[in-house]
Amino acid sequence: MDLQTYLFCLGCICILFILFLRYLNNLEYFFNNKIVKPIVNFIKYPDMPKRLICDWQESHNSSVIIIADNLNSISGEYYHSIDSTRDAKRFSNYLCKLDSSKELHVIIHTNGGDTYNAKIMLDALVNFKGKKIFYVPHKALSSGTMLLLPADEIHMCLNAYVSPIDTQITISETNINQLPIPVEILKDCKNINPDNLVFELNVKMAERDFYADHKMLEGVLKKFDTNRRKKIITNFLHTKLPHSYPISLSEAREFGLSISTGVPPKILEIFNLL
Repeated sequence: MDLQTYLFCLGCICILFILFLRYLNNLEYFFNNKIVKPIVNFIKYPDMPKRLICDWQESHNSSVIIIADNLNSISGEYYHSIDSTRDAKRFSNYLCKLDSSKELHVIIHTNGGDTYNAKIMLDALVNFKGKKIFYVPHKALSSGTMLLLPADEIHMCLNAYVSPIDTQITISETNINQLPIPVEILKDCKNINPDNLVFELNVKMAERDFYADHKMLEGVLKKFDTNRRKKIITNFLHTKLPHSYPISLSEAREFGLSISTGVPPKILEIFNLL
């Protein structure tokens, strides 16, 4: 057999072996699971982020979710964004299907997003009965900070940041006929000077949003004792800090959050590929 024929046969054997691994996931019955699974994952998920996620799930008996902004490198069941209502609902539905006997590992990297979407995702996290572990390699700001609150464990890199979580609104100068105003608010505005009406309406809407934020945090933090719950709400919601203020790991601890320093290298490897 000449060299060319030998290499051709060897190539055919390799291709058949790859196909065999790809479609017969039950090979773990014949080999050590730690040996077979990475090989199967390498073939099933040729893109590195999904492969690493799958390997992490197998080695830690967990489910992995990524909450981030505008990612192009990974999609599907792992990736969710606070800015998308569709993603928020998909996130909620996905958590309902997860096995709560497995830990939920959440890698979060976000500037925040819509409060309505965050509330949907927050409720889903609260209702998930399994252990919830969050990893913050760089930032979890605004609504992203809010999503950390139901966590059983929070792991942050030393130079990662969170932020205040008070809802922000834009004072609108648009025509009042285009503003969706609750009837209860309109009843309170009957004696307001028409020249100040739009501004006053926005102020009253903001007061409602603030009340909703407070109520939401009270519900999420009910697992904590009264003093700690009050401390977190005061420092993150009833704060005089600007919304954009980056709260460091040490400050977040002072503000009432329990946070471990450091993120596992494999999680950082996934993060760096996003």
